[in-house]
Amino acid sequence: MAPVLGPQVATVRRWLVTDQEVPLKQRHTARRVYQRLLEEEGVVVAESTVRALVAELRREITDQCLQVKVPQTHASAQEAEVDFGEFAAVIGGVRMKLWMFILRLSHSVRPSNRPTTPDHDRRHHSLLVSARTGNHNTEAIDGVWNPS
Repeated sequence: MAPVLGPQVATVRRWLVTDQEVPLKQRHTARRVYQRLLEEEGVVVAESTVRALVAELRREITDQCLQVKVPQTHASAQEAEVDFGEFAAVIGGVRMKLWMFILRLSHSVRPSNRPTTPDHDRRHHSLLVSARTGNHNTEAIDGVWNPS
């Protein structure tokens, strides 16, 4: 940080922290910070110096918000994450509405993705019901889900 900006760091930090409460398009750019320092504070400094300070302060401010970690402690293949949703695809030139069933076992590297049509195969439905009720079919879920 340039010595000329030393007394202004707290002011610039305050502007950038306050920016977190306003819409993205209304936040200070490095150029606007430079202009305010010239106009309001009377600081004569290079714009590139202000850009470097703003970048450094933004990293500081952002890092404070990102340091939350939640440890995941699941025994291998004892729990799974399941999602089910709708999407559109073009198959043979025809736009179709499909559903996607996604299952990922704990400690698994890859999820099992199974697209299905509106008149979907009953195996997918029974697996979804068994996953929700806790009645797991060990033939269907064996390390990586692979329905027969």
